[in-house]
Amino acid sequence: MKFHVICRVGPNDEFHRRVASDERILVVPVQHTGNPRRVGEEVLATLAERDLNPTDTAVDLLHAAFATYSADLLVPREASADRWTREFTLHLPVLHLRRWQRARPTLVKLLTFLTGDRWMIELRGRQRLPSQPEAETPRLASVLPEAVCLFSGGLDSFIGAIDLLGSNRRAALVGHYGYGGNVSFPQHESFGYLHNHFGDLAEHFAFRVVPPALKGKQEPTTRGRSFLFLALGTIVASACSPGTPLLVPENGLISLNIPLTPARSGSSSTRTTHPYLVMLYRKLLAQLRIDVDVQLPCRFRTKGEMLNACRNPMLLRGGLAKTMSCAHPGVGFRVGGDPKQHCGYCVPCLIRRASLKAARILNIETYFVDVIAAPPPANSERGEDLRAMQMALGRLRGAPSYRYTFEALKSGPLPASAADVQKYAGVYRRGLEEVRAFLEP
Repeated sequence: MKFHVICRVGPNDEFHRRVASDERILVVPVQHTGNPRRVGEEVLATLAERDLNPTDTAVDLLHAAFATYSADLLVPREASADRWTREFTLHLPVLHLRRWQRARPTLVKLLTFLTGDRWMIELRGRQRLPSQPEAETPRLASVLPEAVCLFSGGLDSFIGAIDLLGSNRRAALVGHYGYGGNVSFPQHESFGYLHNHFGDLAEHFAFRVVPPALKGKQEPTTRGRSFLFLALGTIVASACSPGTPLLVPENGLISLNIPLTPARSGSSSTRTTHPYLVMLYRKLLAQLRIDVDVQLPCRFRTKGEMLNACRNPMLLRGGLAKTMSCAHPGVGFRVGGDPKQHCGYCVPCLIRRASLKAARILNIETYFVDVIAAPPPANSERGEDLRAMQMALGRLRGAPSYRYTFEALKSGPLPASAADVQKYAGVYRRGLEEVRAFLEP
């Protein structure tokens, strides 16, 4: 079944597309005050309130991200023939049509790699909205953020923010959250901790973006969130000086998203910093003439190495408990426990605990499930990730270095020099060894 994802910009956009009887339409309205199904309206309003005026093309890029994120979340993979690969046509209105026509093949490749679906894109021109928010008095360059950093509330982005702010640069920390507070709480709490130390060097942009309501089961994989997160960082950076860096701090093991076992495609995980995705995103920005410099400062470091290399270890340890790395935030709350507690059994939790041990930061956190003291059954839902990690460690025990090069290529092409490919293989090996040292003391 094909889904037509129609992005409508503004209250006067009534674009419609006739579709076959076996096709479906998902309408995503943006910049439409008063429409209860509108998506992300507060993003542009927030920028205008802070005297930041993003570029027109960055706004259209954000609209594309709103639409693809909504489709990814609201269209269940069960609706496809193979129960995974969906078929989408995105109908996108843009201000600079020629730029987008040039960039369309790159965007198709990016979305296809990111979500694992089949994408087509149909472009149409649009006019600037009279009501489109703009900063009445744009900020002077002397008070603009000098860098933008994605800020998820996790440990990696917390370290990245400490290192960035520790260099005495003004920084915008950009976060995204959707339903509930399980994601927003750690972003706000960890930012508050940083703001208390760095003061006005740090500025927080916490954007709430949720898709329009749709009846039925929602899709849990949400790989399209990576594109949305990058687009949110880009729109803030586009409102700053040309060439403003957009930092995406994530450790190399998570970045590569390599399947732990042959039965796991790795597709359920986000690919925010996979080298191939980032290459395509940089190319897309260049073709759209969006002058933002995407940087991945931690791509060759494990999580433990990030902890050990942090500029301010004391500040890091003091705020570590305010961060959340879990894939199941709030699991404890659902059974009457602590809503801020990590589940302990997902892959990010395993890597987090392993990194803390590697950095000799011990006994400072409790987990809903302690996989060392009371490992869950391997055939249970809570034991799946632990079992997959154990299988990967067993398969690669004593493996020669070239084996890790082959492993690093399993999740996608590596558009890098031969030397960098070896660095990716190396960070994957060291990351797994951190986990081995945790699980096999």
